[in-house]
Amino acid sequence: MLGIAALLIAGKYEEIYPPDLKSILKVANLPVTRPDILTLEQHILVTLEFDLSFPSILRFVERFSRLAQMNEQQ
Repeated sequence: MLGIAALLIAGKYEEIYPPDLKSILKVANLPVTRPDILTLEQHILVTLEFDLSFPSILRFVERFSRLAQMNEQQ
């Protein structure tokens, strides 16, 4: 259950189109419910005080360089 909640948080944080919880629960095939996972997700975020990282331009630069087909030197 902890792994599913962590995956859900990571997906929301990193992905443009994160996987929905229904799909994750279907693949996991575990006897847990949506409210259980959402409660655990909330508990994780409150414990971390919603401090996941600091704002950075790094993600934008990574995405832009991929779209512009730039090499590492550029």
